[in-house]
Amino acid sequence: MAALVIPVGVLIAIFSRDLLELWTRNNDVAERAALIVTLLVAVRIIGALNTLPYTLQFAHGWFSLVLRSNIAAIVLLLPLLYFFALRWGGVGAASGYLLIAVPFCGLIAWRMHRRLLQGELVRWVLNDTLPTLLLALAMVWKWAQPAALSRLSLFLWIALAGVSTFGVVVFANPALRAQLREFVNRLRTVGDPA
Repeated sequence: MAALVIPVGVLIAIFSRDLLELWTRNNDVAERAALIVTLLVAVRIIGALNTLPYTLQFAHGWFSLVLRSNIAAIVLLLPLLYFFALRWGGVGAASGYLLIAVPFCGLIAWRMHRRLLQGELVRWVLNDTLPTLLLALAMVWKWAQPAALSRLSLFLWIALAGVSTFGVVVFANPALRAQLREFVNRLRTVGDPA
């Protein structure tokens, strides 16, 4: 999940201003909304990474952790969002959402790994999630982007950044490499006459 979600999310977050300008064709909108998009994409990355732990908990009939954490998030999130939105507008609201999402992701992962996957939390963080995030951050081409690009050139630059980032993350992940190798081998055996 991390290898699929993180590269795309990081790409959107880092290129948010450029993508908004390509989409809206309005420099002012892109400038004003870019930080909000970046923050909300970070929240959605966290949400996507929580999907599999939620699914595992439901599969084991353990609904209380998700229920309690969602109730706590609502109780904390609504006042925080209200205060941050009044104080700092859309950026404040998105920041408040991120401030709630990060600790809840950690708490849910910690509790779930204590009960259902003992001893796997460190491996999940150090072998799967963190390296993927670091590779995605290192491979995004935003910092090498030429200053003046046409719309088509900008689109192609972002596409190249996305494809290369995703490729590096997939090939750097041992589990995905093994799955890709198995998939290619299956394709070969299907194509071979027996």
